[in-house]
Amino acid sequence: MNNKKAAELIDKYLAGQCTAEEQTVLFAYFNTFLDKNHKLLSTDETDQLHRDTWERISNQIGKGREKTPIRSLNRSRLISITAAAAILIIAGFFIKKTRLYDSSNTITEDILPVGEGALLTLENGRTIELSATHTGIDFTKEYIAYQDGSALYPENTSRNSMYRLSTPKGSTYQLTLSDGTTVFLNGGSEIKYPRKFEGEKRKVEFEGEAYFSVKKHAKQPFIVVTKGQEIKVLGTVFNISTYTPMSTKTTLVEGSVLITADIKTTSPFLLSPGEQSIVRADGSYDKKKVDLKKELAWRSGLFYFDQTPFSEILQQVSQWYDVDITYSSGIPQGTFSGIINRNLSLQTLIEYFEDSSPHQFKIENRTLRVKAQK
Repeated sequence: MNNKKAAELIDKYLAGQCTAEEQTVLFAYFNTFLDKNHKLLSTDETDQLHRDTWERISNQIGKGREKTPIRSLNRSRLISITAAAAILIIAGFFIKKTRLYDSSNTITEDILPVGEGALLTLENGRTIELSATHTGIDFTKEYIAYQDGSALYPENTSRNSMYRLSTPKGSTYQLTLSDGTTVFLNGGSEIKYPRKFEGEKRKVEFEGEAYFSVKKHAKQPFIVVTKGQEIKVLGTVFNISTYTPMSTKTTLVEGSVLITADIKTTSPFLLSPGEQSIVRADGSYDKKKVDLKKELAWRSGLFYFDQTPFSEILQQVSQWYDVDITYSSGIPQGTFSGIINRNLSLQTLIEYFEDSSPHQFKIENRTLRVKAQK
């Protein structure tokens, strides 16, 4: 069975329109497909796919047991659930991957992410371009060093000197603050912080997106000042994003955080692990449970789309690849699912999208042009 036929069957399966015979053919194709095409994925993608597949399978089996008042599911039922759950996972990924390799489209222009790198600005205004061969810098020593211990700026500086670390779009970088707190910055982000934390608070200012792992210090709370809010923690792990205009998104992984909006009419509120808040410029906010794997996928170098609207996807594309996006016929409707390496070129990425959207995507002079297919 060729890939086009397999894609048609998957579409029918997801729509609940497969006959019993077609379902058998599709399940058999899935088993052989994994064996033949596993090399198309990176190791990280394969590991992530396996984890998500088995989680989906476990959930499906659990549902089956709840509904079936017998000691165990029969073998044929178990095989059916396993194959069905796996196909739901690969539907948004494997077929699109092979379609990419079958494509005969001529690529006229392409864009790659910038890669690792950052810019450190000293208090006197001097800037230092941080080597892309290093993944981060360390402020826990008497001198400023890269994460591997090699000296970056051996000169002594004042304990209350302020620094600014910024990452270009398409780049990530890690910062270890003087107290041992680590901050992993996503592309297009900036953090302002002191050489040493002194006084009653450990305070930093931040814009963009970053993953914070804060060292516990009961007598010196850690404060993050962002657009429209302030976050107070003692020791915890959380993610902040200010990418979306007029709002700030905070996702808690471990511990507890107290969020205070700039608008004083909004009372401070707490987040629990697995919760996410979105605070708007007017002080209003939403709080909900989220999938941490999806929210934190960027730290593993992945895009994680799970029926994600194209409007949201294209915002991420613009942010990561540093491109403008224009629409000749409105923002594409519909959703897309898949776990994709963020190191791919933009041309490679948009070929995935063209399989799931009635739109064409074209790269011209750092602009992604989107128009309806004729």
